[in-house]
Amino acid sequence: MYAVFRTATKHFNGVSDPRIIVIGASAGGVEALRRLVGAFPENFDGSLFVVLHIDNAESRLPEVLSAAGSLPAVHPSDGQHIEKGLIYVVPPDHHLLAF
Repeated sequence: MYAVFRTATKHFNGVSDPRIIVIGASAGGVEALRRLVGAFPENFDGSLFVVLHIDNAESRLPEVLSAAGSLPAVHPSDGQHIEKGLIYVVPPDHHLLAF
């Protein structure tokens, strides 16, 4: 399965090259992810994409990361526009394409 993002420059104050940080971790990396996202400021001018390598189980990672800091975390939906200040967590058994 794929979740496809479409960039929208209007969400980045007209900047044509939005700041995107991509982070990958194994199942043992949840605590490191919590510490990392907790260090980002509320006014972070970019987006975080997180991929956690786990089995095909329900993921509560968006709730865990949202509670760890000031940036909200969500599972993306197909066709969703990329917005600054959000953490996008790829759901288990999915791939993510951003363009």
